[in-house]
Amino acid sequence: MVDLLGEANRHPRMGDLYKQYLDAWAENGGGAMVLFESIGKSSQWGSWGILEAYDQDETTAPKYVAVKEWAAANGQNVTAPKPFLETE
Repeated sequence: MVDLLGEANRHPRMGDLYKQYLDAWAENGGGAMVLFESIGKSSQWGSWGILEAYDQDETTAPKYVAVKEWAAANGQNVTAPKPFLETE
């Protein structure tokens, strides 16, 4: 079951659901939004992270892409962090 739910969280439609969720939140007053977990793998306890790993390929992270696109479309400054081990 964990594998099935993990696959659901990587499906492109999950990004659409997140955008709908964020739109509904904004339409109902918005305010402070805290997504429960930024990075975390699916487990028997849920799939809370918008990324499964810090260096996850965005093409496999529809929740992350949706949140980033939604924030940018709504005037928020969105910048992606550099990988932790990257040097200049």
